[in-house]
Amino acid sequence: MHFGTRFHRYIESDAPLWTLVGLAFLLRVAGIGYGLPLTLIADEPPFILGALQMLQSHTLVPSLHPELFKNILYYPPYLSYLYVLPFAAIAGATMATWQGTLDSLSTHFLANLSPFFVAARLISITLGAASVFLIYRTAQSLFTSRIAAGGAAFLLTTSLLHTGLSMTGRHWLPVSFLFLLVLYILTREHLQKNKRILLSYITVGVGVGISTIVVVALLPVGLWILFESKLRILNVLRDRLVWVSVGVLALLAPLPYFFSNNSLGPTTVAYRLQ
Repeated sequence: MHFGTRFHRYIESDAPLWTLVGLAFLLRVAGIGYGLPLTLIADEPPFILGALQMLQSHTLVPSLHPELFKNILYYPPYLSYLYVLPFAAIAGATMATWQGTLDSLSTHFLANLSPFFVAARLISITLGAASVFLIYRTAQSLFTSRIAAGGAAFLLTTSLLHTGLSMTGRHWLPVSFLFLLVLYILTREHLQKNKRILLSYITVGVGVGISTIVVVALLPVGLWILFESKLRILNVLRDRLVWVSVGVLALLAPLPYFFSNNSLGPTTVAYRLQ
């Protein structure tokens, strides 16, 4: 078979997509142990220690025990929620194989938090690789070209900034992932318009529980709605679904701040400690 024909078939298949997703994962997982056991990345401890504190205090609602979380978790709690189950599995496996006393087990956990940091970073790495999938499919829908989609995915795969953010258990990568997820939803032509709008608003509403920066994704949502209505603002304002979606967002967005009333950043903690 001619090389050009084989290359064309390769490009027209999903093989380039999965090749880039795999490459993205490998590039990011290479730095999973960066800095450990030291905590060199400032934004990591709040989410990781927050999840561990939830396990220790047997609560998913930090607002019920503000004194336990006020110096630990000063971001919205949803990313810590994402860590709770894998952290519980790590703790359970350690306890099941532990031969010493409970006191020595507690000391062991405090002295060796690296497994929890690795687990959190692995989640970020997975989201980073999944982001490559999202941007490929989004670009493919926008430009109806697998070459353009492959180019966009390759640029994200090899992005130093995206790779660096994917190696850490911080909120920036999940925020980026949710932004791409909104774009992916908006470009799904098989979904009805009302489903795309509602799912986009739900995604943003849930994302606020990770970081308020996610609300930036409302800009492309608003522009998409406007263009779909042929730039007729009155039609948008009369659309009942738009108002229902805004209502859903208004219900979802405040929830993380009821769950953790210390979610507005380290300045809030500093103010309370004065």
